[in-house]
Amino acid sequence: MLRKLLFGGILVSGLLLGSGALAVAAPPDPCSSSCKPKAPGLGLQAGVTSVSGAGFSTLTNRAETQIAHEGVITAPSLAGSSCCYSLVGITENGYVLRMGYIVLAGENGLARYFVQVLAPNGSEHYWLLSRAGAANPPPACSACSGDTTVLGYPFSFGLTRSGTWTFWFDWIAKAQVKIPASTLTQVYFLGEVSQAGMALDARKALTTYRVWSSAVGGDWAEPTTATVYRSNTSCDEIAGGAQATDYDVQRSSQDVQVRDDNKTYKSTLVGSLLPPDSAGASVGTTCGPFAW
Repeated sequence: MLRKLLFGGILVSGLLLGSGALAVAAPPDPCSSSCKPKAPGLGLQAGVTSVSGAGFSTLTNRAETQIAHEGVITAPSLAGSSCCYSLVGITENGYVLRMGYIVLAGENGLARYFVQVLAPNGSEHYWLLSRAGAANPPPACSACSGDTTVLGYPFSFGLTRSGTWTFWFDWIAKAQVKIPASTLTQVYFLGEVSQAGMALDARKALTTYRVWSSAVGGDWAEPTTATVYRSNTSCDEIAGGAQATDYDVQRSSQDVQVRDDNKTYKSTLVGSLLPPDSAGASVGTTCGPFAW
């Protein structure tokens, strides 16, 4: 039984705060700097992006994607490594906003959601990591993955008041971060591994990503001018087939309707895709961004 004690302080959620209270240390963060995701262009990444002018306006200040649930999530095998899939936004003054799910080595495929904000100089401004398993698929009967389906969790962030950005996991606010920024000028959906030589399990974003902008009548829209983005050191082909570390991107040939807004969205598959596979041929073997 929880005993409520008062030593000149106040009791909040079972913890005594104030004069005479004992500080309770936060649990150690299992994700060191080596396994945290990096800013676009600095990591082993593959994904899709769109830049200012392609569905964006000066009032684009919210972005979202929905990452499909996977029944089996494979943990990385290299000690201290990780893989992640996330939504990334770049602000008008160079802040990097990121939210998604990450899988750490040694955790048996237990996915965590995370929030990361990098300052324009690349330093870490904010980092939040959930408990292990918080981003794993819910029971099939729950129908609670952000809409009336169990297809996948939505990850999103947006400006909620001047200087404050809110981050949502499954449409539940998980963090509010203050930064001097008000606009998104570039948005990505990225898959990333933390160490070279690792395979990246293919994961699908049920919406490539979508942005809220006055340019589309104050509504959600998925950019139609997305560009494939890859930043890795092993996107060559050998012996007629791609290496397992050839991080690649494919877009579904069919529109996928996954929301209750009566709109259709194109899904995007990111990972170590060995052409040909069930989704079709690889989109290419040249490093870096190229037209969709």
